[in-house]
Amino acid sequence: MTKKLLEVVSKAIEIARWAPSSHNCQPWKVITLEGAGKQYDVLLDQPLKSNELLCCLALDKKRQLSALPSLQFEMYISCGLFLGLFWLAITQQKARCRFHWLCDAELNLSWLQVASEHESELLVAMVITAENHDLIRDNQVNTVESKLNQILELVSTRRTFRGLFEKKLFDHEMIENLLSRRWPKVLTGGEALVQFEQNGELIRNTTKLVAKYAALDFSSYRAWKETYRYIRFDQQADTEDGFYLQSLFGPMPKRKIKFYEYMLSPLVMQALRLVNVPHYMAKELSKLVEKSAQLLVIKINDEHLSKRNLVMMGARLMEVWLQAHHAGVAFHPLSVLLQHDEPREALQRLLQCHNERIVFVARVGYIKTPEDISPRRTVQSIHTAVYS
Repeated sequence: MTKKLLEVVSKAIEIARWAPSSHNCQPWKVITLEGAGKQYDVLLDQPLKSNELLCCLALDKKRQLSALPSLQFEMYISCGLFLGLFWLAITQQKARCRFHWLCDAELNLSWLQVASEHESELLVAMVITAENHDLIRDNQVNTVESKLNQILELVSTRRTFRGLFEKKLFDHEMIENLLSRRWPKVLTGGEALVQFEQNGELIRNTTKLVAKYAALDFSSYRAWKETYRYIRFDQQADTEDGFYLQSLFGPMPKRKIKFYEYMLSPLVMQALRLVNVPHYMAKELSKLVEKSAQLLVIKINDEHLSKRNLVMMGARLMEVWLQAHHAGVAFHPLSVLLQHDEPREALQRLLQCHNERIVFVARVGYIKTPEDISPRRTVQSIHTAVYS
């Protein structure tokens, strides 16, 4: 049974690894505790049975972004995006997933040792259960595999889109469809408020904020150095994370790629501050915002701002993002407005957020362009099995 459950987990990771993350850093890790004994039962509601497997979703400290304190929020959200797809793939295989949250709990020595050994922050323990001591009956194999392949096709073609969207407003039916809840609240939570903003004046004012503040991201040596580390200049090179330069600027000849590789390097970018290049880049980004038909905003009440709720919010975002991709809609997160206090507070005033913190904002719209290439880590890179 353990072998079958490990196969279930591996297939789930194959799908979940296509979740979006900041800079495509993919900061998640899945740790399976095979033969887990009573040392882990303190946070579980009952001892593990023969048809159950215990695994943990963790934030990989070696892969997390850390140039700015606010990026920690994005790391929890990224792991939540992964968790949403992981749960979806588990349940499609006729297994159940029971959550036991670790990120806001006081861990015993055994859990702390797991976290230390894997240089990770444990977020949630998941008990994977085979229904009726069995997984997939012979006559169900083809159906389940077909569903998994459909999900894999959907998630592997989803991309963050950094170009111009069609200037077409979502109607009420589309918005209802995108925001409809199909996943359980035990996964997606109920504290985050997800909404679309289509007011033209609000979008114009948001455009002004991007033009004014986006240069902070480009001119900060520490932040840009970390960003630059994830830009991939050679699409033929073997890589497992980051994003290709062509995703930002479109196809280009090799000589132009070399030019950008030099011009975008952190030290050169610092020198280019003298001639306002970061402000020019901010202005170009603001033009994209100005031509957007709608924005997606997610906010949480200050009292409910916790690691657990951020992870659950990520799962909720993944549910919306997946439904959007299925409808031909793409997202372009505007994280630069949230990574520094001044623009975030200005945006919150603009949106009249009272005792609420905006934790995600993105340009959203219809697209008709083919997907580009997006590197991904292997299942083996993400999944670690530990015998206890």
